[in-house]
Amino acid sequence: MTKPTHSLSIDIGGTFTDFTLLNIESGELNVHKVLTDPENPTTALMRGVSELIETVGITASALQVVVHSTTLATNAIIERKGA
Repeated sequence: MTKPTHSLSIDIGGTFTDFTLLNIESGELNVHKVLTDPENPTTALMRGVSELIETVGITASALQVVVHSTTLATNAIIERKGA
């Protein structure tokens, strides 16, 4: 089993989904950004995570913690969209 060595943060916004991947041991920080799919924000989340961990050369089992945030609801309120 792979020792968890990384922390992943994800922020789904109205235009972009942003990712940061921190190597907890070395302090190395990698960032990644993909376009958000307004119809299905999960698509950007899954694509971005896959691309980032592949680029860095780790597997999902190396993730010690995953933090998720979103501004989609905030944007909907500000723009007066939604129910």
